[in-house]
Amino acid sequence: MGFLTDFLIPCIEQVVENTQKSMDEYKESYDEYYETASERYEDMSMEQLQREYRKLKNQSGMDSKRAARTAALGDEIRKRRGED
Repeated sequence: MGFLTDFLIPCIEQVVENTQKSMDEYKESYDEYYETASERYEDMSMEQLQREYRKLKNQSGMDSKRAARTAALGDEIRKRRGED
């Protein structure tokens, strides 16, 4: 039982703590990028929005900045289609 209580459980607790911290940082970063991107995309034409969206979707990887930009673009496109 010593190995479990002395080593394994503290390691698991540290992993949980680190994961929570990473998730919080990702969300904070995502929210900032989303807000900035939303403001930028309001002034673009529908063609520009769709071109930018396709460009982002074809890139590899999905960090918080790219995920937020893609989501903001998609939301702006859907919002405009609803206004038509």
